[in-house]
Amino acid sequence: MTRPLIGISAPLRRLDTEHGTDLPYAALGTDYIEAVEAAGGIPIVLPPIGDPAQLAARLDGLVLSGGGDVDPTRYGGRPEPGVEYSAQRDGFELELARAARDLNIPTLGICRGHQVVNVALGGTLVVDLGTTSVHAPLLDAERQFRVRHDVTLAPDSRLAGVYGVTRRAVNSLHHQAVGRVAEGLVAVAQADDGVVEAVEATDGWDYVGVQWHPEKLSAPEEWAFELALFRRLVAAASAGSPAFEVVLTA
Repeated sequence: MTRPLIGISAPLRRLDTEHGTDLPYAALGTDYIEAVEAAGGIPIVLPPIGDPAQLAARLDGLVLSGGGDVDPTRYGGRPEPGVEYSAQRDGFELELARAARDLNIPTLGICRGHQVVNVALGGTLVVDLGTTSVHAPLLDAERQFRVRHDVTLAPDSRLAGVYGVTRRAVNSLHHQAVGRVAEGLVAVAQADDGVVEAVEATDGWDYVGVQWHPEKLSAPEEWAFELALFRRLVAAASAGSPAFEVVLTA
């Protein structure tokens, strides 16, 4: 059976070379690519260049990846002082998300990607969570990957079906979150401080968005869960229709 083609969105970065040349390049952690590959898909990296609708039409599935903040002016908010936003990436991914919805392409939103979809469909974000009982200001890079907090999943959600549990520990690499949930989406997971941690589409689109980074939960006991999430995406992309049930295997 031909493996499905899974697009993974990627930001552009700029590299200052030793000769002073400002070199643009697409930058994406290989953990996204490895997760899609391990789940049985063919990963393809999508930098924010070209026509999002034409690209979407060539895909069987889509991962909207994590990264920097979406410009708050996109959802009626105020930009934060000192924060750099990418108009190019924002515009590309917002259109890519809408195209994926219109074409019913199975999609997984991760962190920023989960937020992008909410904004694309008319929702808002919390510009900065500050310090809560669960979330704290961003930690140094090493500690970010070790910190965990619990989330509660709606029992009837696709996520609960994939994971086989309604409560589990996830990582926390974000200072923003979904605010007003967009029409066509429903919150299906929350942290203990009330922060929305996952949403799913209710309008027939095969979409799941998570605030955490499943591709970075690489401990053996965690990766069994997260690989099932990527397998679910690949199964849906292979079938060309929603795949709401995936058997969790180690």
